[in-house]
Amino acid sequence: MPSGLPTTRIEEYCTKWKEGMHLDVNGASGTPLGPGTLQPHSSAECHPGAEQLAQQDYNINKVWNPKSAVLEREPLNAMAGLAEASAIIGITDVGLKGVNFLYTYIKDLKNAPEIVRALRGELELLQRNLHGLQSVKVANDEIQNDVRETGLVESLQKCNQSCEQLQKDFDVWTKRGLDSFRSKVQIRRNKTKIEGTVASIRNTQRILHCAVSILNLRLQLSRGFPFSENEPNVQQVVLWRRQAESDRTDAMSEAAGLEKDAYDGDIDAEVTAAELAKQANASSEFIALYDKIIPRLQGISQTVQEIGNTITEEEGMARIGMPKEVVPLVKSQKVGDTYTGKGASTTVGIW
Repeated sequence: MPSGLPTTRIEEYCTKWKEGMHLDVNGASGTPLGPGTLQPHSSAECHPGAEQLAQQDYNINKVWNPKSAVLEREPLNAMAGLAEASAIIGITDVGLKGVNFLYTYIKDLKNAPEIVRALRGELELLQRNLHGLQSVKVANDEIQNDVRETGLVESLQKCNQSCEQLQKDFDVWTKRGLDSFRSKVQIRRNKTKIEGTVASIRNTQRILHCAVSILNLRLQLSRGFPFSENEPNVQQVVLWRRQAESDRTDAMSEAAGLEKDAYDGDIDAEVTAAELAKQANASSEFIALYDKIIPRLQGISQTVQEIGNTITEEEGMARIGMPKEVVPLVKSQKVGDTYTGKGASTTVGIW
């Protein structure tokens, strides 16, 4: 169970999965996937990605919003679909082999360390978002250029290279088997490097989400269709940018502390500080991309924010609504009923 995430939140995602419902990432209501798509499930079963999707939503919003995740009813199948999607947007390494090989290596590991489970979850989310690029093949040159202007191609290529290198590292660290004592020590020793790849994948799949939002909206406009409920969530992008800033600050601070306190010749400290510096630089690059994406989303359409009923458990804390920075980008805001438990604190509206 993810830390801080209410049990009912996970159960909600699992229930929607079993019902064959599609929850849209930017607020569209659930719609059936069609007859013949459901498979029998026991009450204990849950789609393996539901927990990760629920956790990501909770990390971003700190509130329960049943309209905030995409549950695609299709198997991951060793990152199936990567080849076609990557070729469409002009990635030379067709299929993103580094991403594919890394996912294939870790996807079936049993009793994997927490950091490896986090890595697997981010790779799964990247795969799901990548499927949204399929419609780029019907877009005109102008729209395809808009997608490229998000910096997506470069981000995916760097992410692929990072995964490729980490795969080589895993081969060395776990040559005696993942369950061996030596392998566990190596993974713990290199946790900072793995965390850097996890952060890279996380930000890449967020840039990908933005690119897909821009693609979908531009296609709607070019075909004369009215906007659907699947509008880009500018608030979410601003929060992602804020998190990238926080990640950069934390990495720089930790690196500086290591450089100050480590004794001369401490190789582990030097290597860790170097990895943290790489993380800080990567965060800076993603901040710059978010700064380019936010006005593009704003120029297409302003966001309509709708938040359903929320509950803050006893002694808990929640912020429901939007940060003040995004108020000019939001057309309207609607918040459902809120319940605040004993000793809890809830901020509603603008914060």
